[in-house]
Amino acid sequence: MQIATLIQAAPRELIFTSGATEIINLAIQGTVKHLQKTGISPRIAISAVEHSAVLDICHALKAQGLIDLIAHR
Repeated sequence: MQIATLIQAAPRELIFTSGATEIINLAIQGTVKHLQKTGISPRIAISAVEHSAVLDICHALKAQGLIDLIAHR
């Protein structure tokens, strides 16, 4: 509550995670779900220099047929 007040946000707008991998997964999966709900077919472009957490979740979402993945090498 104190942090939310400090940054003028609602407490429900804050998410604390244990690290980068967890927040990357939440952000990408949340964005994909939101786009799907609005009728947009998600398309994500990645490059070989992405963090492994980004690469892993993007490849997993592609394997599930949830996104169109454009991989640049």
